[in-house]
Amino acid sequence: IDRGWMVFDDLIAWPTRLMRSNQNIASMIRQDHQHLVVDEFQDVNAAQIALLEALCPPTSNPDLCVVGDDDQSIYAFRGADDRAFARFDSIWSNTRTITLDDNFRSEPPIVGASNTIISNAPAGSRFTPDKAANPDKADSGNASVELVKLEHDEQSGEAIRAMLLQMRAEDPSLDFSKCAVISRSALDLARIARVLD
Repeated sequence: IDRGWMVFDDLIAWPTRLMRSNQNIASMIRQDHQHLVVDEFQDVNAAQIALLEALCPPTSNPDLCVVGDDDQSIYAFRGADDRAFARFDSIWSNTRTITLDDNFRSEPPIVGASNTIISNAPAGSRFTPDKAANPDKADSGNASVELVKLEHDEQSGEAIRAMLLQMRAEDPSLDFSKCAVISRSALDLARIARVLD
């Protein structure tokens, strides 16, 4: 900081420290930011929750809205707090929850499969364990889920290749450019792409 350099973490930590140590500055900042919305709250970390608490102390009855889905918390490797909603609930206990459980993107087979997978999460790992999504789309008969169990991740490229060739055998007009492969990482995708080339 002596050189005027800050990293992203500093942009979270320094304002939090400043508001905690100087109530006059905290009051001015809160006056400028009276209404807050935090989207993708499942991806916040402890430092970001501390900043939010400094901006919106629970005793001030803040106008605060957080939006997110605890079942989509996937950034633990970046420091996201997978218990962010539980922490929110313990800090701001006098809140109202509005559940948005209609899925407008996916058809019933996809939503059903995701509900099944999520419902089998270890006990105590979900903020709202009885939550389930409801499909809003009609079942076109074209959506399906197939579980393929592999002994090693390295086999995924061959498995995907076999599935695509089977689809082409069933429908010779299948255009492979209309197919997508979604992967966990760029490294996985590169390995799969080598098999598909």
